[in-house]
Amino acid sequence: MATRESELKQRQKDFQLQFFNKQMALYFDACECTGRLAASADKQSPQDLEHEIEQFYVLYWGSRCAVEDVHVEQSMVKFEPALRAWIAAPSAADLVRDLKQSSYQLAHRCRDSLDKTFMLELGALSAEKPADAAGGQIKPSS
Repeated sequence: MATRESELKQRQKDFQLQFFNKQMALYFDACECTGRLAASADKQSPQDLEHEIEQFYVLYWGSRCAVEDVHVEQSMVKFEPALRAWIAAPSAADLVRDLKQSSYQLAHRCRDSLDKTFMLELGALSAEKPADAAGGQIKPSS
């Protein structure tokens, strides 16, 4: 009886590890995808970023939904209308800024979720990036 119970516990641990690995991989995929969109939004057109936009929607509607926590879900749901707005008016600086901020918030929610899951004690981060952040690139001084 004890052997069967220990086998069940081991299977449960194995399943949890597989789940957490998948969750982490999908979180990183979502962060990389939204980050690429946000970093490129003021340099490229929606047509140029068609592949990244499609990848976002695959993650938005797909398997990420099976592993995300509620805060990651809320951040993905918040990013989606920011993306749609930018697609409709790609030259609007405020929409580019919203897209960047939404991507940044998603990355924070993914980090928080992984921190909680793995008890990493990563600590708090800034709630916002500066509005003038140049796609994560340092602006050259004159």
